[in-house]
Amino acid sequence: MKKIIELLFIFTFGLFFIGCDKEVSISKEVVFDCANDKHAVIATENVEKVSKVIYNNQELNDNEFSFFNQKILIDGEYLKDLGYGEYTFIVEADSEKYNVVVYVSDSRTSKLSLDSLYNYNNANIVIPIELYDATFELFYKDEKIDNYKIEDGKLNIFASFIELCGEENIVLKYKFTYRSLENPKEFLNNSGDINIKKILFGEIEW
Repeated sequence: MKKIIELLFIFTFGLFFIGCDKEVSISKEVVFDCANDKHAVIATENVEKVSKVIYNNQELNDNEFSFFNQKILIDGEYLKDLGYGEYTFIVEADSEKYNVVVYVSDSRTSKLSLDSLYNYNNANIVIPIELYDATFELFYKDEKIDNYKIEDGKLNIFASFIELCGEENIVLKYKFTYRSLENPKEFLNNSGDINIKKILFGEIEW
């Protein structure tokens, strides 16, 4: 009987120490999709308590993060306010600190709603644009230009720039650069042409 009790004692404490030795793990990188996700979900294993989540030396409040069922949830509205980009959070869990990178991205496709040809007539060329997490660049004869603005969902190419182009058929190249949702460290490109015809001899209105 004594030996049975001793064996039970050893077995119980063995289970206790095995449980104490469970390795804690926390995802190092997560992607938040502004189009579809309500939260950024940080997976964990064997975490008992998350005491703090910190970004830029500021602690997130109870409305901005939660810990449930081995998942840390960072509020989507908080992330959208940060804007598209890459953010490093510090998670304090079970008295240890872990860095977690959150990529705030978007599964919607940035694009121009292009006509096949734009006739220039002494005014800005205006093109509808959907610009989500992508950066936008414009080129003329392989040189990057900044003679435009994006405002209220429209790309405005300045008339003053078109006036300086010494040709009738003007070809501008555009490029969107954005993160891959599958591999957020990888950047993808989408590009195309904007064709503008400068009207050299138009009717004069009196």
